[in-house]
Amino acid sequence: MGLRRDASPSKRPENAWRKFVANRGILARHKVTDRELKVLQKVNMLGRVTAPNQFLFILNSIRQAVEEE
Repeated sequence: MGLRRDASPSKRPENAWRKFVANRGILARHKVTDRELKVLQKVNMLGRVTAPNQFLFILNSIRQAVEEE
């Protein structure tokens, strides 16, 4: 008791990132560019992202906030 267990493998941020980038269907459906993947990869290093679909939330937030050149 009192010992903290590591997050389960499915909850680890690196697993969420791997699942997200490996899912070519989602990437194609949401038209995720290589540039966007690079930004999301940096976001992944900033903190804990526990589920692949959270990357889509982050991406859509960025897309809404930033105007393309």
